[in-house]
Amino acid sequence: PDATDPTLPPTVTITAGAADQVNLFDFVGQQVNPGVGVDANGNFTVVWNGAGGENDPLDPTNTALFTNTDSEGVFRRSYDPTAVPTSIQTTVNMTHEGIQHYPSISMQPNGSFVVAWNGQGVGDRHGIFVRRYTVAGDTAGPWATELRSTDGGLIAEGDNLFNNPK
Repeated sequence: PDATDPTLPPTVTITAGAADQVNLFDFVGQQVNPGVGVDANGNFTVVWNGAGGENDPLDPTNTALFTNTDSEGVFRRSYDPTAVPTSIQTTVNMTHEGIQHYPSISMQPNGSFVVAWNGQGVGDRHGIFVRRYTVAGDTAGPWATELRSTDGGLIAEGDNLFNNPK
C-alpha cells in the first residue's frame, strides 16, 4: 500500500527483463490463461490452466513422484514479494474429468484468496466453480455436502461429495 493512502493496491516490482517460469517444465502441452492476485504486502499467487500436477516438496525433480496430475486442469503457485516461490505448483480443481479452464483469482489484503474457473464438474458439464484458500494457501471453509441445480433440485449429496480430504 501507498504510505500516504493505504487503500491503494500494492506495487510489485519485477526487474526489467527478468522472467521465471511458473509452471513445471515436465508437462507437455499448453499452459494458458494466467491470472495474478497480489496481497497488501506484495505476496502474489499465479493461476493458469493446462497440463500439470504437483511435485513432491521433498524431491521436486523426481517426476515419478508427481501427484494429482491433470491434462486439462487449473493450477496455482505462490510467491513472496521478491518473486521467490513459497509453494509448489498445486492443482486447484478437484474434478479431473473434462476440461477445466479460464481461471481467475481474487486476493484479499491479508493474503487469503479465491480461485474461480469453468469446466466440467459434478452435476454440471459446463459449470462455474470456486475454491477458497487461507493466507497459508490451505483450502478454507466447509466442504460442500450437497449439490443443487439452479432451481433448487438436489443433484448429489454426501459427506465427501468432491473427494475432499477430511
